[in-house]
Amino acid sequence: MVLKGSIGTFDIISIIQMVASQQVTGLLHIKGPGKNDIFDVLIDKGMFVRAFPTTEPSVTSIARRLRKAELLGAGQHKVLTTGIKKESMTESDIPKRFSVPVSALKRLILSVTYESLHSMYALRSGTYEFEPRAIEYDPQLCEPMNTEFVLMESSRILDEVIHSNWKYRDDTIFQRTEEPARETPPPAPRKPAEAAGPEPAEPEEEFVIERTTTTAPEKADAVQKQAPEPARKSPGEVILEMTDGKRALGDIYSMSLLSKNEVILEFVSLLNAGKISVLHAPEHPAVLRKVSAFSRLVDMVKGAAMLIVTIAILLTILYYSKINPLNVREEKVAVTYSNFLKFIGTYQQIKLTNALEMYKLEYGSYPPNLRVLVEHRILRSKDLTFPYGSEYYYSLEDGNYILLAPKYAAK
Repeated sequence: MVLKGSIGTFDIISIIQMVASQQVTGLLHIKGPGKNDIFDVLIDKGMFVRAFPTTEPSVTSIARRLRKAELLGAGQHKVLTTGIKKESMTESDIPKRFSVPVSALKRLILSVTYESLHSMYALRSGTYEFEPRAIEYDPQLCEPMNTEFVLMESSRILDEVIHSNWKYRDDTIFQRTEEPARETPPPAPRKPAEAAGPEPAEPEEEFVIERTTTTAPEKADAVQKQAPEPARKSPGEVILEMTDGKRALGDIYSMSLLSKNEVILEFVSLLNAGKISVLHAPEHPAVLRKVSAFSRLVDMVKGAAMLIVTIAILLTILYYSKINPLNVREEKVAVTYSNFLKFIGTYQQIKLTNALEMYKLEYGSYPPNLRVLVEHRILRSKDLTFPYGSEYYYSLEDGNYILLAPKYAAK
């Protein structure tokens, strides 16, 4: 089953849901109008695995984020970059070759998935194509998830960021607010020595020094062993711990392994809770200045339009009233029977012309006669005749029609 089409017909959420509902396995290619708007989505038996941009190998972007998060040293990053080019290393090789916790790498891959989905949600044009085939991924790093849950969670994060009216740039610096010192409870009174009895003697600590010998292969294996998994912290605890009054928002985003929108939500939550405050907020960026200038221009245009409309209304009132401050000479048209018939005939002919065009749009050609318009309920029977019973002349020639008023209407 090869499924492809245009993004304008369906949005990204509907496309992913349509593919996942078929319980198929394969690769969904998303291509937007920009050169960086190219993404791949992995689907395994209707389950969502991951999403990532294809402008560069995913392991390359993962390595760059790990370097910014200081989970890879400069030398390790260079070795990994070289291994990607020469040895075709993947994300699964990173925990084996370097001391990177699996949980951190798994968190980063999920963040890249959410960021890719948020970028895809913004696409209003482009193409999609699903290719059914076997896909390869590491279950320890990319655990298949319920597709509906992933789409709902990513939509929730994006909606909350939009409604939070975020106004800080990446170079904004935050600081933790000082928490009030907690009062330590007074020590409990000790029992009298007589009632408590003699205190038990504390056992002496024994210090044992052992010398171990390790062969060279064992040392190499020890270096390659995976680093112990640290205690898992919530995103809010991670952001709060990194907020030290020196790191900017962009630095914390790079080091936290969270998606950009998740970092923004955590900052909003911490600001609302009073746990952090803004230390340095630069002025509005150039984009916001342009938006504000555009808003001022729109307000000026609206004001000018309202002024023009007001003047037009006043002039109309003056024109139809007896007041004539501009001394405009009015040319009066005699209301005669002949002029009245010409006015009605002109209006009726325009109505017939519009009805003929509507019929052609619906059926591909003009009708053989005007009575067909009545049969298809486009016009009423009285609309086909000139006032007082005179009929219009209608004929078809080479696919075009000729419509003429009665002869006396031209007099």
